[in-house]
Amino acid sequence: MGVSGEEASGAGVVGGKGPRLNADVVGYFRQIGEVLKTRPENTDILIDNLHRETRNLEYRLCVNKHSSVVLEFVFPLSTPLQLRSFLHRLKPEWLFDLITDRHASHTLQILIRQIPRCLIAELRGQDGDGDEKHGTTKKRGSGSDSDSDSDSDSDSDSDDDDSDDESAQIYVNVPPMSHIVRRICTDLDDLFCETASNAWGSHIMRDLVAVLGGAVDGFGDKKSLYDNVKHHSRKQHQQQQQRRDGDDKRNKVIDCAHVLCLQSSLLQIVNEFVALDHDGLSSLCFNSSASPVIQELFASLVRVAEYNAKHNPLSDDSNDDDDDDDDDKNKKKKQKKK
Repeated sequence: MGVSGEEASGAGVVGGKGPRLNADVVGYFRQIGEVLKTRPENTDILIDNLHRETRNLEYRLCVNKHSSVVLEFVFPLSTPLQLRSFLHRLKPEWLFDLITDRHASHTLQILIRQIPRCLIAELRGQDGDGDEKHGTTKKRGSGSDSDSDSDSDSDSDSDDDDSDDESAQIYVNVPPMSHIVRRICTDLDDLFCETASNAWGSHIMRDLVAVLGGAVDGFGDKKSLYDNVKHHSRKQHQQQQQRRDGDDKRNKVIDCAHVLCLQSSLLQIVNEFVALDHDGLSSLCFNSSASPVIQELFASLVRVAEYNAKHNPLSDDSNDDDDDDDDDKNKKKKQKKK
């Protein structure tokens, strides 16, 4: 399809949300959405092509009542790399308007609920960076068997390759999901109370807080995202870091950086909450939209406290049992030598 931002926009501006998407773009996304509902064999290719077409249209697609529904259906079927790319391309100045928009808020909520899946894949080294399956190097080009059409086919393939190279830029230099989440929390640092009190935004903030607290399948879930972290002491952490040099294996031992990144993001929200004066705190607690967010905030803090009580991956004292085992092995070796 290859629709540019200029081609996609119309002359009008709707409700201060930016240029209107033209009918062709909306029609394309609706058509792809209907096809995907049948779960065709080429689902992965269709989803990748659709993600490529979102380039430079992210905001417009989220706030449109038709295309936003398609994105809500596509996100759960998307790969971690595709999800990271889309979320990374949402500009900081868009966030508040998107979170408080009646259509975009539902789209972002579905997207945020995919974050645990992306983080787990990231923790396990399975987030899809550089994988041809995710469209980073894939080409759509196709040749013709006719010798008479070889010149025209060559020109067409060249144009397709240029288009593919350009659209594939959405998968280049995409930060880890933990960093993207941290950036979003920083961008929303002064807007927590306002977004939590908003009828549309409160649902997103509640899910975001749940993710930061380690929830996997939604708030209130007993499963923890942190269960996927392999814990080790500072000494072991340094040893593993040295072993990683030149290591091309996909499955690597996970350090605690992801955990610390999520917990520091949660503390950003907590700090804004505790900085409120008495009137602001009372107003937020008795607000019908904000109160569920605060409830989830406390639940997330409990999950984090329970995690930290069991594991302190940067502590020299953690994994004492492993150290004791090493000491026993050394003693046995000495006894054998004697």
